Amino acid sequence: VTSSGWESQPWPHNVLVTVNEHGRGALTRVYKKAVATAEVGGRVVMAVQEAPHEGEQKSVRAYQNLSSNGAAVDEVLFFPAGTIAFGHAAGWTNATESAYANTHAWAGGEEDPLRPPKCRQPGVLRRHARLMNPRDVRVLLFAPRRDDVARTVGTEELRRLAFVAGGTGGRGSGAPTRWAPTWYGGGVRRTLAWTAQTCCGAVDFMAPWRVVRWQPDSLSFLPLPDEVVGDGEEAKDAAATLQALHELAGAVPEEAVPDGAVPAALTRFLRLVGMAEAEMAGALLGMEGGALRMVARVAKQRAIQVTRHWQTVGIPLESLGTERFPTLAACHGCGGKFRTLFHVKPKDGLAAAKVAEEVVSAILERISERVEGGAEEGMRVRLRHAMQGLGVFVCFCCAAPVVREKRRQGG
Repeated sequence: VTSSGWESQPWPHNVLVTVNEHGRGALTRVYKKAVATAEVGGRVVMAVQEAPHEGEQKSVRAYQNLSSNGAAVDEVLFFPAGTIAFGHAAGWTNATESAYANTHAWAGGEEDPLRPPKCRQPGVLRRHARLMNPRDVRVLLFAPRRDDVARTVGTEELRRLAFVAGGTGGRGSGAPTRWAPTWYGGGVRRTLAWTAQTCCGAVDFMAPWRVVRWQPDSLSFLPLPDEVVGDGEEAKDAAATLQALHELAGAVPEEAVPDGAVPAALTRFLRLVGMAEAEMAGALLGMEGGALRMVARVAKQRAIQVTRHWQTVGIPLESLGTERFPTLAACHGCGGKFRTLFHVKPKDGLAAAKVAEEVVSAILERISERVEGGAEEGMRVRLRHAMQGLGVFVCFCCAAPVVREKRRQGG
């Protein structure tokens, strides 16, 4: 890297680079080499943990200035702080700051033999908060001009990526908390947040819940893979703990675990699968918060449905949503103000004829209080003829007999 002209010599093949930018401008030569590779037809995918910076977050277009006449630079992925495991060739960040607790990093020196991490288990990497990226990580694609490889990534591939990112990453440590891993490839912005995904044939985003599932629902139980907890007593303890959780799902409603609470068996299970004790409280709090948010969303959805129903039948509910007919009109029957009125004609049936007759009678009573003599009788005749031809406009309550009759008739 320090040799003269290194940055102008392209790599002879496609390259994946993972770099930690310790300061502004530290990767200038690496960027130039990636651009040179793209100009001769190669591709470079570079995962960059950005240098510490203050103030506003970088724009998604901040790296496009690196492009040249023959190479295009596109930011295809963004991982906020605390959402992706970020290590190096010597291992990963230890779970604690102690120099002697090499839980994840390799240790050794000039005289000491090289020692693997104490928690090393083939095929297993225990997650913890310090394992995640302390700063934002961006994945850049250096490719030739008119190379549209990023546009070939479809919805199913992004779901797989979201599944892997959520299954191996963290909950995030940066603010605002709404930040989530995001795909920007091909000029399309798509969040990779676990809660924004839908299950498909390739991946099941409900798999973690189906394993523990302590509340009744329509899903089936998912067996725990054998390699998760190993062999021996731990495997037996895990099976017994899951059985206790599953039995709670079959309890009567009065004995079910309420929303916003977690059973004690869940804590035992999380310890068996390797969760650090220091992270237990945060994980349980996140589960409780997620359950309460789900209940709140369901309640809100139900409130919207009920509100929409009442608005459809004409009951005025102020300050709820956008109304199609914001102006109120008077009901011919009761005189109340409503947003929606039902047009009832005497020829529509016996109930409609009765409602129309009652409305006409009510209107005539109100007229008789103001008009006397022959004028009153003439107005009665004209009003009856008009109502019989045009019908009346009444609110839902006044039109209830007509609605009931039509429902019985299947109309």
